[in-house]
Amino acid sequence: MRLATLQEFGLCIVIAVMMLGLTLASPLIPEQRSSREFEAPAGATVTTEGGVIRVAFTADGAAQERTFSTGSGWRLTERAGRQIIERIERREFADATVSVIRPGWRFALPGQEAREYIRGDGWDLVESATGRAMEREDTDAQGNVKKERIEIPSGVRVNDIPSGVRVTRGSTVEEYYARDGWRMSRDATNAIEREPRVNRFLRLENLVLVATQASFIAIMAVGMTAIIVLGGIDLSVGSIYALSAVIGAIVLNSFASSPIFAGDGGVLAAVGVALLVCCGVGAVCGFINGAASVGLNVHPFIITLGGMAVYRGVAFVGSKGLSIGDFPPGLQSVIKWSALGVSPVPMLLMFVIGIIGALVFSLTVFGRRIFAIGGNETAAKYAGVPVGATKIWSFTICGMLAGLSAVLMLGYFGAASSDAGNGYELNVIAAAVVGGASLSGGRGSALGAVLGALIIQLINNGFDVLGLDQNYRQIVIGLAIVLAVVVDQAKYRLTTNKK
Repeated sequence: MRLATLQEFGLCIVIAVMMLGLTLASPLIPEQRSSREFEAPAGATVTTEGGVIRVAFTADGAAQERTFSTGSGWRLTERAGRQIIERIERREFADATVSVIRPGWRFALPGQEAREYIRGDGWDLVESATGRAMEREDTDAQGNVKKERIEIPSGVRVNDIPSGVRVTRGSTVEEYYARDGWRMSRDATNAIEREPRVNRFLRLENLVLVATQASFIAIMAVGMTAIIVLGGIDLSVGSIYALSAVIGAIVLNSFASSPIFAGDGGVLAAVGVALLVCCGVGAVCGFINGAASVGLNVHPFIITLGGMAVYRGVAFVGSKGLSIGDFPPGLQSVIKWSALGVSPVPMLLMFVIGIIGALVFSLTVFGRRIFAIGGNETAAKYAGVPVGATKIWSFTICGMLAGLSAVLMLGYFGAASSDAGNGYELNVIAAAVVGGASLSGGRGSALGAVLGALIIQLINNGFDVLGLDQNYRQIVIGLAIVLAVVVDQAKYRLTTNKK
């Protein structure tokens, strides 16, 4: 029963339901060519025996071999003198006739059987104020143009005939359409084929993309959770992210040709400089936010609202509105390090930060002070908690985490501009709130912030894979924030009443 009451467990259920819904609703699309096709290198030996295609070749001075099972749909073909091993979804019909479906229209006039009117035969569906009709022009042997017109009475249903393949077994007819990728087989008359189809959402590439894009938000959301638990908010986190990225890009670009970035030590130097500059800039901006709020006794909403404009403006002036790239290659080689076709560094760092945040919140004095201040700031003061210092440290850490996200962005995309992270404030706050952070303070979870970021990114990704109108994206995210706050308040009232 304890597990069922955990905020994180509930968020995992929500994520699972969202993924199931997106999987069921997403269309099937052709698999990427790189996943279903392999070109035999020049000089390779290709043999087919026992249902297996073997490709033996030499790469980097070493003999290598790749095998492909014909039972899994792989076949050997040749294009422009190149040997290609490709995977095809294939269906054979030994006792049926396979024919091409020519696109057009089908309908039945009153008292007659249905007839097909094929586009390739010149037929065209014409609609006018007087009604609908099928028309075509034909030229006879004498060169005379003959126009044929068939009026379609009102109420007669005209069915569109898409292009595709028709399979006929006696009186049974099956149709496979080109819009779904089907075509007649190139090497047989009684078979059809198409490129393998995959679910547009449930693809490794898309799932990795969701996790990677969520990592930029989740890392900042962990820091935002600490501030929200304190009873504050930071509207400048997206601008700090942009400023850190721009200054980091300027430094890396300026010293890209420096000897310290060359050789084996260049990788560590590039990563170290990026971390030092970006996290340092973010920490300074966060410190300014916290110190101004505490020193001037002004609510963080006002301070960070001004900071949002100031930091973004400094980033624009520093970059002159241009994109900055040409970094030492060592940074990207680490951030985009690939294993089995996946770049796991952003995802791993996201979960590491989430775990560290959870440990800080639950096991350290600093974490307990954050919750104490958010629960009752006056009582925390009388208990000897350094309220001002704790707030400043929390804003500083949030800014530093924004700088860490900027490092990931520089290494992943290889460039930075002043509009980076535009609108991230809403996503970061949404991730923290959806993850269980209460805007009234006193409640929140670092791991919940990570899961909340995944939920927000699933919403964003859902608009892409389902082809929905992008103008409604922010509306849905805003509604998610409102729903999370309503649920949090309801849960708090129920818990209070029980006590």
